[in-house]
Order: sequence, then structure tokens, then C-alpha cells
Amino acid sequence: MTIWEDIRRKPEVLRRIPMFLALSDEQVLKILQNPENTIQVYGPREVICRQGEVGRCMYVVLEGSIEIVVHGIEGRDVTVATLREGDYFGEQALLPGKDNRRNATARALHGATLLSICKEDVLYALSHDPEFVKEFALHSQEQQIENLLKSMRLFQALEDHDYSDIEQWAEVIDLPPGEIVIRENEIGDYLYVVMEGSVEVFIVDDNGKVIVLHELKEGNYFGEQALLPDGSGRRNANVRTNTAARLVRIPKEKFRLILERDQKLGKALKLIGEAQREQIRRYLAA
Repeated sequence: MTIWEDIRRKPEVLRRIPMFLALSDEQVLKILQNPENTIQVYGPREVICRQGEVGRCMYVVLEGSIEIVVHGIEGRDVTVATLREGDYFGEQALLPGKDNRRNATARALHGATLLSICKEDVLYALSHDPEFVKEFALHSQEQQIENLLKSMRLFQALEDHDYSDIEQWAEVIDLPPGEIVIRENEIGDYLYVVMEGSVEVFIVDDNGKVIVLHELKEGNYFGEQALLPDGSGRRNANVRTNTAARLVRIPKEKFRLILERDQKLGKALKLIGEAQREQIRRYLAA
């Protein structure tokens, strides 16, 4: 009997995965016996799926280990997780209402054997447990935020345990186009990270003319200058959404913790702020 023939007869292979718990043994066996669901073998460092591509299946690790990597806005690859036998991945790109694109790259470390489950069977399993779908969607969003922050130099001082309560300090807000996010001179209490969409940073001169300074997209951040120690605490520009945008809002207290751990970051941001204020002075004097 081959390994695939053996697995086809073992419902417990999927019983360890929460989304399949609501199914009967008969329903699980039907999924395992679907010819579209196959065992795939990968060599060392071989890529299984890439960030940004459309997802058509999820994977269960049968043997070996998998490295989950996020390509950051600064151009560097960051490992956000290592998965081993019994773990699974790729399910987030299959959720209803999503764009179905992978939010990370997965590659085998020293070789791996995986079971792939097609999108249709994943959605079939989810349809049997509506409450789990809600929890699953929430967890998916939290994982997406964690991956985004781990890919950014700004949050390099945070360690894995810092993300265990991410739902308590990273709030996602959805805004329509043209919404003002922060206003010049107001007191700043939050740092923002662009998760989806884009925003523009602008000032208004004495004649009422709007001067756009920057456009910020996914992985960019703003609002940090008003949170720096020894600063004025006030915003030095306005920010509004260009498109419908999803932003991650992080409170000053959490950002200050990062700065305490990463003093080089604080110095770099202070220099950036001085350059930004000089740029604004030049625009207003022109």
C-alpha cells in the first residue's frame, strides 16, 4: 500500500485541523479520496507557493518542515514562522470575500511531503461551521497584521511573544476615499501602517492651496513623528485616504516601547522628522 492509499483511509489526518472538525468521518474520507487532493514532495529550499499569487489550495505538512517568508517593503525577506508535521498553511487565501492572494511565500527547508486540499473542499468544510468561519477570519486578519509588521524595519525590536496579544494593541480601521486620518497640529496618539489602499500626506499654504508631499502605500507608515519623545507631540502635516484604505492603528504606548528597545531607530526617525519639517518649510516659502 502506498503512502497516499494509506492516508486516504485515515480521517485523523484532517481531524487535527480545526476547520474539518465539524465534518463526519464519511465527509472527511470523501475529501481525502477526491483525486484533486494529492500528496506532493518538495526538495530542499524548493518554493511551494509565492506571496501575491492566487491561492487554489491549502497544504498539510505530512513530513519535513516549511519556512513561511514575507517579502518586506524594504526589500528584505523575513521568516515569520516554521511549520512541521501536522501543521497546515495556505488556507487564508481561500477565505470567502478575500482577493485569494497569498500573503506569504512557503518553501521547504530540508525537503517536505505535503497533502494539498483544493479550495472547493476547504470551502465545503467551512460551510459546515459558520461560527468557526468568523473566528477563522479574525485569526486570518491578525496573522496578516503580524506578517506585515514583521516585514518592516520599524517593528524589528518586537519579539514573537509580543504578538501573542496583537488584537489588544493593533486595531484595523477601514476608511473610504477622501477621509481625513490625521490633521496638522493636532495631538498625536497613534502610529498608522497602510495595510491596503493608499493615503496622501499634504499641507495647506496660507492661500489655501493643497500641497501633496507624499503618497503612501501598503507597508508604509505615518504619524510616528508626533509620538517621539522630546517632540512637540503634534502632527506636522495632514493625511487623507486616496482610495478605500485599510490601516493598522498602533497606540503611542506600544510605539514608545519599541523605541526604548531600539534606540538607533529613534535617532533615525528624529533625523527623518527634521528633513520632513525642512521640506515643509521650503514648500511654504516658495
